[in-house]
Amino acid sequence: RIIEELKKTGTIDDLDELIQLTPPGLFEMMRIRDLGGKKLSILWRIAKIDNVDALLDACKKSTLSEIPGFGMKTQENIIKSIEAERSNRNLFHYASVADDANALVQILQKLFDTKLISLCGDVRRQSTTVGSIEMVAAINSELFNAKDLRRFMVIQSSSNRETKGHTLDEIPVTIYHTAKEHFYYELFLRTGNDDHVKKVLKKIAGKKDYNTEEAIYKAAKLAFIVPEMRED
Repeated sequence: RIIEELKKTGTIDDLDELIQLTPPGLFEMMRIRDLGGKKLSILWRIAKIDNVDALLDACKKSTLSEIPGFGMKTQENIIKSIEAERSNRNLFHYASVADDANALVQILQKLFDTKLISLCGDVRRQSTTVGSIEMVAAINSELFNAKDLRRFMVIQSSSNRETKGHTLDEIPVTIYHTAKEHFYYELFLRTGNDDHVKKVLKKIAGKKDYNTEEAIYKAAKLAFIVPEMRED
């Protein structure tokens, strides 16, 4: 019956009714690691907690310790999970920005007729989550005020070193400007994480003029390391 109802109407009345009876805060609580349906039910029906703020406050005050399954360790884990989730609110899943990031690079390369524009940072390493679209460009920042560019991104600020803005889908964008002769060195610096970059730099003599990233690793007497693996 339920399957036929779903096929016919695209919804399930019994499910809709249950959703209406469920406090909205519980749906946010479902995203907290280690909180399954049983524990959520206990929190709601016994502890009368139906939102994340109330749960965080209760765990910090250790008021749940008398409820089975909510010992001190569990409460500490819940606090960590909530704080981690909230600290990541301004991050994007890589998969949700990858297409926009690659498309923006291609647009800029075509607009400025150069291949010396590339993604860098977390988005180039294809990290699980990224804070913004970052790229290195061997283009003078003054050119980034061009009217044509504003059709693809909103520019918020621009200096000799960097241009900041966001895509039309509100994804933050930072473009680092550099000279053509320093492009690959700057790309290397801004792609790997700090530990990786520092360890490679120790092996080269401070030279900045390279015609490829492969040349940087060769100078460091290392095999080329792809961006996705530059995590130390």
